[in-house]
Amino acid sequence: MTLQYPDAGYFYRLEGTSKTVSIIEEADGWYVCFSRAEVLVHPLPLKGQETGIDLGLEFFLTLANGEQIANPRQYRKAERALARAQRRKDRRKKGSKR
Repeated sequence: MTLQYPDAGYFYRLEGTSKTVSIIEEADGWYVCFSRAEVLVHPLPLKGQETGIDLGLEFFLTLANGEQIANPRQYRKAERALARAQRRKDRRKKGSKR
């Protein structure tokens, strides 16, 4: 199956058997949704390097070679920034334009 959209110059060749095709117009543009059957899977070639990733609490992740990456603590940083913004808002006079 080939999908052609000549105005924009897009051409897609899709493998497998088509089950359903939905064309949807929304406020920000057109979308196409495909449901395919019997799509051939091409496995990636083996490189001989295995990778293991462990997500944890103390360290964000630990790689198979033992390298540890620290937890970025994004939630805590956002929590502190929100607390500062709320304190700043609370100090303002009600009805002020500032």
